[in-house]
Amino acid sequence: MNSKNLHLNEDQIIRSVVDENDLPATVRDHLSTCLVCQGKKQQIEQELSSLGRMAREFAPLPRREVRLPFYKPRSLWPWRPVFVAGFAAVLLIAGIWWYALVTTSQEKMMSQIMWETKQDEQLMAEIYALEEYAPVDVYPDVSAESDIGYFDEFLMFVSPLEINQNAV
Repeated sequence: MNSKNLHLNEDQIIRSVVDENDLPATVRDHLSTCLVCQGKKQQIEQELSSLGRMAREFAPLPRREVRLPFYKPRSLWPWRPVFVAGFAAVLLIAGIWWYALVTTSQEKMMSQIMWETKQDEQLMAEIYALEEYAPVDVYPDVSAESDIGYFDEFLMFVSPLEINQNAV
């Protein structure tokens, strides 16, 4: 590079456009002193700037703002209809089960009431039958309940003095 006839090759000039600090010191010194290499560098920079300007001019405007996807935590919101449908199904099944249980218990209660009514009718029939064929008056004499006066006479016999003193 000491010679003025040797210039930078195209790769070195492109590297200088990107970042001059990546080049060796001798190449940087040559680029700062050589007008031919500086012209090539400026020509490449102008081509790149015109290419960028043309890209901006011919590129369509974005219709909406471009957003990059980002991670957001999963929520249960998408599953909400499933939960609502499941809850409705559980309520429906519980309602049907309760209705069947109540209906069955009412039927059982009615059959129990009918059975008790029949038992009561049988009992009342037995009571009426006993009234018609009541025991005769001999049976109370056997049990010593027919003669109530006997009991009073016996008391008079046991304590005659008190009664006689009250009578006098």
